[in-house]
Amino acid sequence: MRKSMLALFLLLLIAAPAFAYEKEQTEKEGETMHFFIDPVAGPEEAAFDLVLTNTGDTPLTFTFPTSQSYEITVHDNRGVEVYRYSAGKAFAQALRDVTILPGKSVNWTEHWDLHHSGVRLHEGEYKVSALLKATMVNGKKLEPLTDVKTMYLPKENPAFKHIEVSGQQGTYTIKGLASPKDGFFYYSVEDGHNQLLKETKAEVEKAPEAWKRFTIEIRLPPDALPKNGTLILHLYERNSDGDLINSYPLILEKFY
Repeated sequence: MRKSMLALFLLLLIAAPAFAYEKEQTEKEGETMHFFIDPVAGPEEAAFDLVLTNTGDTPLTFTFPTSQSYEITVHDNRGVEVYRYSAGKAFAQALRDVTILPGKSVNWTEHWDLHHSGVRLHEGEYKVSALLKATMVNGKKLEPLTDVKTMYLPKENPAFKHIEVSGQQGTYTIKGLASPKDGFFYYSVEDGHNQLLKETKAEVEKAPEAWKRFTIEIRLPPDALPKNGTLILHLYERNSDGDLINSYPLILEKFY
């Protein structure tokens, strides 16, 4: 009996590396996709960028049971749900496939006005959760792909609102309403690492209304644009001491 137990023990020792190698290979082969959400909140809305990437060397075909590709939810620090992407929407009940070639990605973007039950939410941290709604990949059951991020929601800006941006690849037009105390404000552009447009002064139109319209035209040289990053416009005022106040960050464009 002792010899039999010893033989079994030795057999397990010999087989263990093979089992471990097989498990490791299986795990590696399964790491062929990456799904994530990138939430960014501004003073008036939040943008949710979702990315599904094929990190393997063979095509991946994702099967969705409906026309809904993903779900996005936002919860406050008490755990109360304040936003759900699918709320109030209708989705077609039909199977569909999305194929992603090796090294390629599928991107989606959604926007939210930061309101819950008709009320603008308070400043603070919020939890953003994303779920890919695909149920199969290459004909096999797909375990749920999810991602969770923290998003900081700023307070409402007292000097700028209803800001809209159009354009791409370094040429942008920004329109909106401003209520600067001195009749003018400043703006600059950066990519998170470098300042691409230094501080520039802008005046608003003369009008009796408290909120006045403005338009800004921005031209950046193509070689200054980031290859992988986010181009951000900052609108702001300065107080009597020269300190920056009422900053309003705005995404001009994302580059991947």
